[in-house]
Amino acid sequence: SSLKANSGLECIIMRWNPLRNGVRSIMQVAKIKGLKAQLDHCGLNSIDLQSETLNSSCLTGPYVFDLANHEHRSNLKPLIEHGYRSGGENWRNESLDGQRLAINWNDKLSLPDNGVLRFDFIDLEIADIPTISKEDFRRLRK
Repeated sequence: SSLKANSGLECIIMRWNPLRNGVRSIMQVAKIKGLKAQLDHCGLNSIDLQSETLNSSCLTGPYVFDLANHEHRSNLKPLIEHGYRSGGENWRNESLDGQRLAINWNDKLSLPDNGVLRFDFIDLEIADIPTISKEDFRRLRK
């Protein structure tokens, strides 16, 4: 709505898409107002944000969180707790808004109220699954 009311806006240039599907709304307003809209690296699904419930039986995987989203921050908390328990050994390739992020796991993690946090998480805890028998292992090797 503020974009529609802004009469001085002539151009929208975005280098990435922090708005996810909100870009559709921007494009609709830009078209209505006759604005130039340049979205070279802003695919509508360029950020696949983790809003679903975490799979507690297997946390390993790549993650992207919108820090402005309350649900995303809630889902991030268990991964932060794991990070503290392991001294950060299970967090890799951390970045905030595309910039490399160095986390000191000896201090309290202070994240900004907004931005996009990306990282790879490796669950270092031993899974409660049965191991393969020696016979099955021998068959697999053949």
